[in-house]
Amino acid sequence: MARNVVNIEEVSKTFDITELLIAVSLGGSEGARIGIVGRNGSCKSTLMKVMAGVEAPDSGRVTKSKSAGIGNLSQVYFENPESTVGEVVLG
Repeated sequence: MARNVVNIEEVSKTFDITELLIAVSLGGSEGARIGIVGRNGSCKSTLMKVMAGVEAPDSGRVTKSKSAGIGNLSQVYFENPESTVGEVVLG
């Protein structure tokens, strides 16, 4: 049985007075590929930032194994629109 390399437990996040994430719990097991799908504005990016440690949750807990590789590439303008994703990530 695969072990979880990331666990999100009862994570909540607010911005100003808007609740973005409310008691979210999920886990990702070793070797799994997980897709986070939703409409625009449904806080997918916020969830990824919390998972990657870019933003701290207001409550709850995120735990990752040392082998977990979680990153966050924000949606930003790049000077060279011809760049591949790999080129942007590697800088």
